[in-house]
Amino acid sequence: MDSPSHVGRSTHFRPKDDIVMLKEVLAENPFGDTARWAAVRAKLVQVSQKEFSARAVRDRAGLLIKQFAASERIILRKSGTEEEYTERDRLLEEVKVLHNEFKNKKDAARVQRSNVAAGKAIRAAAAAASAPAHEEVYDLVVVDQAHDEDILPQYTLQA
Repeated sequence: MDSPSHVGRSTHFRPKDDIVMLKEVLAENPFGDTARWAAVRAKLVQVSQKEFSARAVRDRAGLLIKQFAASERIILRKSGTEEEYTERDRLLEEVKVLHNEFKNKKDAARVQRSNVAAGKAIRAAAAAASAPAHEEVYDLVVVDQAHDEDILPQYTLQA
């Protein structure tokens, strides 16, 4: 039975892997379409010659964004050269901006949907309040002078 050597083993991300991954995240923008994480993963596997799952790549990108945003760069500086960290920091800043733009658009769309729903509810309530609850019936007395009798036709007035 042939089994891949990477099964059951964890693959660690190196600073070079982070740089390749971040470049691909910027190129693919997988935040709006989660299926694009597979493309980011494929490029990373091709360049690094290591096996990573799309989930691991997505989780790593999220972790790097959180660490960068919280200025927890101590973990990021365990290995690698200063040039790699400088490039990674620049890429992380761009990815963080891209991620925040996606979150802001998503939040704005949620607020817009909420505002539309609230507007519809207000218009429906206003329409219900202005509509008459029932029809009013008025009697109109017409006197027929020829026969000297009162005729009471009914007329319906609608508001």
